Amino acid sequence: MYQNHTKDTNNNCNKRLLCDHKNSFDALEREIRAEFQNLHRFLDEEEYKDLERLRRERQKQLKQLKEREKKIAEQGKDLERAITVLNSKLAEEDSPKLLKEIQDLTKRSQVSFVLPAEVDTEVRSGQFVGPIQYRIWKHMKSCLYPNITSSDL
Repeated sequence: MYQNHTKDTNNNCNKRLLCDHKNSFDALEREIRAEFQNLHRFLDEEEYKDLERLRRERQKQLKQLKEREKKIAEQGKDLERAITVLNSKLAEEDSPKLLKEIQDLTKRSQVSFVLPAEVDTEVRSGQFVGPIQYRIWKHMKSCLYPNITSSDL
């Protein structure tokens, strides 16, 4: 009888150990999944922020380029008008008078082509891609090891 009781106790103990072992693995699996979900959420947010910054930068550069193009077009129209006036004056026969009028016209019109400021259109990938590794590391450090401070490093 003593042997049967020992077998039952060992059997129950083994079952309890097996159940505890399984529960600890299940809990660890849930923890891993939660950490990865947290990381995926963080990465999705960072991706959205970076793409939004890139979109704003693109819009800013396009606006600058359009403004520059508009200024150049306006100056081109001014030059065309001045050329038209000069051509009409050249059609006149009186040369000394024509020369004097052209000189006066150019002084009055002050038409000159001034190239607008250059627009920096270089896309710097490091501005949008580079710091992601640091942000991930920083996020993971704060999520996984909240006790670590900068003095511990």
